[in-house]
Amino acid sequence: MDSVRFVDTTLRDGPQSLWAGVMRTGMILPIAEQLDRIGFDSIELSPGSSKQFIRDFKEDPWERVRLVSKRMPNTPLRTNGAGSNAGGDPFRRNPSVLAEVTLLCYAENGIQQVRISDSFNQLSAWTLAVERASQVGLTPIINLIYSESPKHTDEYFAQKTREIASLNPYRLCLKDPGGLLTPERMRTLVPAIQLHGGGVELELHSHCTTGLGPLVAL
Repeated sequence: MDSVRFVDTTLRDGPQSLWAGVMRTGMILPIAEQLDRIGFDSIELSPGSSKQFIRDFKEDPWERVRLVSKRMPNTPLRTNGAGSNAGGDPFRRNPSVLAEVTLLCYAENGIQQVRISDSFNQLSAWTLAVERASQVGLTPIINLIYSESPKHTDEYFAQKTREIASLNPYRLCLKDPGGLLTPERMRTLVPAIQLHGGGVELELHSHCTTGLGPLVAL
């Protein structure tokens, strides 16, 4: 690797983490063109919670994506969280057509890339989600979810990396939603992933719950 690139998550992770989804479209549009000119590798954007947007804000969540994408012609837009259960209640199984329609709406309204997650890092779930994303023209990025337990060894992550590489995604994203990664853990984990990634580029997405996020990235 001869360069370090950045994916901006301000418009997706920021509202979810800090404002509990209350960022309106009108708050995003004034800064959209400036973000587009910065040169990010991509910018994450979510249509937001449909219940809150439609019921409370009287906004169309897909109109947000369309308006923002028109102001960001130079930077690919991506969204996060698409998996086999995309678009529905995460605590129960939803009809498969719901995930298919959600991905189609992403693609038709301006999203170009999608990060795919499965909480159990299951190859079958990744495969299904990659197929669905590719069918509608979305570029798939697979999240390798980090956790800590006797099971989650370097060899476990190496095996999961080989499974991800077999699907030939655009990227593999080491995702640390619990903020559990430490600089010490990274020293053996990342080489194990890189060794078995088959040339797939690696991203890092670490939450800063413990304040270690910047050190983990370094």
